[in-house]
Amino acid sequence: MNIENGTRHHCVHEECTTLSEHLKRTSAESYVERFENEFDNYVGGIASVIALSGTAAARPSIQALVNAYHDLGRIPSPLTVPSPAHFSTLQMFVLITGASLAHSGEDESLKILELGGAA
Repeated sequence: MNIENGTRHHCVHEECTTLSEHLKRTSAESYVERFENEFDNYVGGIASVIALSGTAAARPSIQALVNAYHDLGRIPSPLTVPSPAHFSTLQMFVLITGASLAHSGEDESLKILELGGAA
């Protein structure tokens, strides 16, 4: 049981010591799960954003995914991404959007909301 801002937090993740850490981890798991398990839909969504709004509009979504891998302790590489196609696609999106395979240190989710919920 952890206390943050006067609230109690019971977490299923051993790593989480605060509610904000839990929310960050849950969000990261969601980003990675969608990319890995709904790959075709994820790629289609990003491709739509790029086609309709340009590569800069898709950058926060790609950077959020990269950050999520880092937040889960899985630096994006051929060893941590489930298949060569997934990793190659991630590398391609990083390259064309100007994102980075390094953690940005920023909350990309806020940028996504500001842009209107891209992919």
